[in-house]
Amino acid sequence: MPQKILGIDQGSYSIKVAEIERQLGAFQLVGFFEQPVVYSESVSKEASQAQALQRLFEEYNLMADQIYSAIPGQLTSHREIDLPFSDFKKVDQTIEFEMENYLPLPLEEMLIDYQFLHTSKTDAQVLVSYARKSDFITLLNMMSNTNADPRFMGSEPVELANIMKLGVLQPEGAYALVDLGHEKTNVVIFHSAKLQFVRTIMVGGKDLTQSIADALNIPFLEAERMKVEMGQIGPELEGADTTTRNISEAIKKPLADLLLQLKQTFMAFQQTRSEAVQALILCGGTSRLPGIDHYLSSELRKNVSFLDCLDFSFNQLSDSQWCRPIAASALSLAYRGVIGSGVRNIQFRRGEFAHQGEIRDLMSMVKQVGILLGIIFTFSVGSFGLSYISLKGRAKSQLAQITTMAAEALPEVPKKIISTPNSILSTLTAKINEAEEKKKKIDEETSLSVLSVLKDFSNALPTRDTVQVEIDDMTIAARRIRLQGKTTSFEAIDQIKMALSKSKSFKNVSTENVKKGAKDEIKFNLSIEVGDVTGHEGSEGT
Repeated sequence: MPQKILGIDQGSYSIKVAEIERQLGAFQLVGFFEQPVVYSESVSKEASQAQALQRLFEEYNLMADQIYSAIPGQLTSHREIDLPFSDFKKVDQTIEFEMENYLPLPLEEMLIDYQFLHTSKTDAQVLVSYARKSDFITLLNMMSNTNADPRFMGSEPVELANIMKLGVLQPEGAYALVDLGHEKTNVVIFHSAKLQFVRTIMVGGKDLTQSIADALNIPFLEAERMKVEMGQIGPELEGADTTTRNISEAIKKPLADLLLQLKQTFMAFQQTRSEAVQALILCGGTSRLPGIDHYLSSELRKNVSFLDCLDFSFNQLSDSQWCRPIAASALSLAYRGVIGSGVRNIQFRRGEFAHQGEIRDLMSMVKQVGILLGIIFTFSVGSFGLSYISLKGRAKSQLAQITTMAAEALPEVPKKIISTPNSILSTLTAKINEAEEKKKKIDEETSLSVLSVLKDFSNALPTRDTVQVEIDDMTIAARRIRLQGKTTSFEAIDQIKMALSKSKSFKNVSTENVKKGAKDEIKFNLSIEVGDVTGHEGSEGT
């Protein structure tokens, strides 16, 4: 049976999903789906995105064996750190200390992960990604409530690097993949197919639309329609009507900001790497703006082309022309499920947020590795007891079978590395140690189910008919909940505190900074110690 893998791109303009089927080491892109996000003043941004995701799954009846997603670029930050050592355990122990001075919030309120950009015997360069824990919980809760519980949550701009591993034609020297989105632009710099640098610039198609709305004094939705139907930039404007020219002039204002930040990004890269970015490859919804390639090429004086990540035999879509500009992010995430995630890929679902399926897969892999080791051992012992001449053909056949089994069990390991019994044995032993270490770390940190805590917290609160409360921010760390919220009266705060104190899941409930806001709302902070969470034992959640 083929394995179904979904890659979910949680865009602010629309939700995109790439569906891959994988079987016997090969894979095919069999589906690509898009659902626009409809915003309204009465519904929060997160709720609107959750509704779009729910509609998409229901409309196309999407189901998967594995789901891969990422925290959007506007919610993550990145920093490169040079270390005078490359030992994995030393880096793991040092990274949070190195990052503490750069974080906008206390360490316990952030999620941090890293991957290696470069290593040698004496030093290492690592790329660190970090995000607010409360943003991650909101995102994870939204997906889990839609039955789209992802086993992997990476960093969106970092995961874009997977797209270059598909065999996309690469320019010589350093080049940048520029993903022009709705709210932001992700910039990923490569040398060959190797990731070198990432940055998210907070300029996107939304800013172009807003500039048109301001210039023409029209509603935002009307400006969006005019941008799509009449928007263009570049020398093709000769002979255009007045409205088209006005739209083009309005578009230039936010594009000037984007150009400035792109120049600063490329200059910073050149200063640290002593290498200039030679070319740009464009993708994303805003890359469909007519003339954008010529405009950027002229202003930046670099070669500019469009990404085509679907011009390969794995693409089995009957019609893929419509989604070529917007496919990169979702496809790169689905492809992550094909190439696998190593211990040191940036993956925010670790520790207390680890996916339970990851633990089951680790144990299954250990079993498979044990079986392979048994076969290799039996084969080795038998070989010593029999004549070399009589067993030469059989040994060759058995070695081919063992190599095939090892390749299927370890798809991410190059075949050259597992071509002999000794190399297979050493690779499998390393994988067992890696799996045991990872499982040990997960077991130590998964003593608290975040989703169970959120469920119990919601159940413990008074009903909305009794008390109206809005939670602005929530952090769960070290068996303690800290939240900021607002309600309608001081009595309502007492009711909230009393209701939570009665729950067996919580204790030592205390309020802080209770004060009246500008609109007569009552703002408050709440600190709660987590006790025994209902349904935690044996939970399948995060």
